[in-house]
Amino acid sequence: QARKNRFSAKISALLAAILTLGSLPLASASKAAAPVGVQFSTTSATASEGNTVFLTITAETLGGPANINASISYAISGTANASQDFVFNNTPSVSAGAVEINGSSLQIPVVIADDGDDTEGPETIVVTLTDIVAGASISLGANTTFTITVNDNAGLPFINFTSTASSGLEDQAAIL
Repeated sequence: QARKNRFSAKISALLAAILTLGSLPLASASKAAAPVGVQFSTTSATASEGNTVFLTITAETLGGPANINASISYAISGTANASQDFVFNNTPSVSAGAVEINGSSLQIPVVIADDGDDTEGPETIVVTLTDIVAGASISLGANTTFTITVNDNAGLPFINFTSTASSGLEDQAAIL
């Protein structure tokens, strides 16, 4: 019986110590701000002339979306011509060479023009985030390049015949 009481007393003391520790404040370590990564939410899209593609730039930490106020520089390359094939900077958040993010994401419309050239093949518009111009504790994420493949909207070429039937001898060429 005495042994059982000592064991019970030790368990009670252990539980009391655990409860006391649970109520003590933990030593506070200085918390650094979680790093924020800025990147495209996806890396590619395909569209035909006359349509609009939306690029979405997001700001995130390991814990999820982050609200930021930052300026990010970008570059445009590819085979499409900016003055004839598309319009990129048609929003207040986009200026020549930089985008402004105020919040956790930014959608940028890229309006693809119908240039009237029915002989061209697919063209590309490549937008690359290049640097953080302004914003503390912000870096570029993994998805810094977005490629838009633009298909001509003219459709496939077709051939018309001037006559619907032809006849002739086997050793002579027929003119259609």
